[in-house]
Amino acid sequence: SEAGRLSEENGVLRQKIAALKDEDLKEVQEELKQTMEHLKKGKTEAQTTAEAFQRRISELRSQSRQLEDQNGMLSEKNSQNLSDVENLQQQLSDLLEESQRKEAFTAHEKNKLAACVCALESELTKALQDSAQLQQAVSQNALQLCELRDK
Repeated sequence: SEAGRLSEENGVLRQKIAALKDEDLKEVQEELKQTMEHLKKGKTEAQTTAEAFQRRISELRSQSRQLEDQNGMLSEKNSQNLSDVENLQQQLSDLLEESQRKEAFTAHEKNKLAACVCALESELTKALQDSAQLQQAVSQNALQLCELRDK
């Protein structure tokens, strides 16, 4: 009978549909399983990368603190060096002034000394002339004395 055959065919078709659904379901489950595994693997890689980034960030922060400390010390040292340079420039300026004063003083003293030497040479020349005149006078007096004795 047609109804029996159709019923049987309907049952077979239902079985085929159920098998296809089951097969499709298995394929979808397999795809989902692979996707899940892929996502888990990606998540693990992402976590590993994130941990590596966190370690690197921590290292960089530490390095940054060290560099800031170093920069602070170098800034202090630079300030001290600038202060030292200013002090040394002032000392040099003072020494140059003192040297110029000494040179001026020495030149003044040399001029005074030269004037004194000149004056002393004049006095010596006059004294030598006076001595020569006195010697001449002594000689004349000695002659006069001899003449007076002879008389």
